[in-house]
Amino acid sequence: MLRETVIWDVEFLTDIGAPQRFWCGPNDPDPVLVQIGAVKLGLEDDCPIGATFERIVTPRGRDGNVLAPSALFTKLTGIDAARIAAEGVELALALEGLGDFANGARIWAWGNDEHFAVAISCYVAGIDPPLPVTAFG
Repeated sequence: MLRETVIWDVEFLTDIGAPQRFWCGPNDPDPVLVQIGAVKLGLEDDCPIGATFERIVTPRGRDGNVLAPSALFTKLTGIDAARIAAEGVELALALEGLGDFANGARIWAWGNDEHFAVAISCYVAGIDPPLPVTAFG
């Protein structure tokens, strides 16, 4: 019987007006992952909160260079270039870490971040997604 699940959320690059343009403006950043956060939630009694997971992802552009977060992104998330430089890991390592953290439990979020943020980020990075879409609910 499944005894726990994982609830996750992500932050991805954005800038003023980018969501309204669906990140298609001439200067909009690709919405690549910058932060992954997750928590284990017990599925019994009072649904106890268990272990937590967080990774800062080094955002890279289509050319492989590190992308700087916009002032809006930093204001929204509190994540700045200094934190990315100090804590950032490559996308594949961050996603593999999430998979290890989940340890086979289904990963849930509001929305479809596995399609929007993970798929786009893996595509831009030129890597195969290390987690199958079936890992997500």
